[in-house]
Amino acid sequence: MLDSFTKLERGIEASIAKFEALRSGLMEELAELECGQFGEVLKQGPQNGIYKPASSYGLQGTPIVRIDSFSRGRSDLTRGLLRVAVSGGEIARYGLEVGDIVINRVNTPDLVGKATSVRRLIEPTIFESNMMRCKLHHSAADPGFTETWLGSSTVKRYFLQRAKSAISQASINGDDVRDCPFPKMDVPGQLAFLKRLDAVEGQRMAEVVELAKLRQLKQGLVGDLLAGRVAVSVVAA
Repeated sequence: MLDSFTKLERGIEASIAKFEALRSGLMEELAELECGQFGEVLKQGPQNGIYKPASSYGLQGTPIVRIDSFSRGRSDLTRGLLRVAVSGGEIARYGLEVGDIVINRVNTPDLVGKATSVRRLIEPTIFESNMMRCKLHHSAADPGFTETWLGSSTVKRYFLQRAKSAISQASINGDDVRDCPFPKMDVPGQLAFLKRLDAVEGQRMAEVVELAKLRQLKQGLVGDLLAGRVAVSVVAA
């Protein structure tokens, strides 16, 4: 029985690896396209965020996005944010809007340049000084596609090359962001690419869920056997 579970695990793991390879192949298609510069599709920015001393943070105030508030790719900026006391003018200047791109400008070398798009907000939200906000020309760049591209290995390598190193940290500036390569692909093409990518990712996630269920079932069976709640002879039968 346990051998059967193990074989099923290996099969699902192989399927997950296949979908991961398909995703990598799709991303390589993007890397082979002719690229312009990210600045060509920007309506505004990059703009650095606001700096506030620790004394400004508390239970009340405006939510603020910090470097630990998001990872590369899809993020939820509506939960778990610290709050800071700011003025109405500061909210107007540093407030985020749906469709904005937020890029980390200071972090460890492997994380500098990580980016996410603002997908949903439930109240005014600002961003702190160690990141930059970019506003896109939506006729030239889709936020979801931009988020995906900025998380690609091509962009990671680019920012790593452009980063200025300090003790345990690295930084990029506005020129680095504007000069970042960006595929010369129109918005319909970007959306079509995302649809293909989402289809592969949806299949991969379905397999991940199945693998988690299988492992939970296997763990429960092993626990029952060790605790004597199920006899080995019953399982074998």
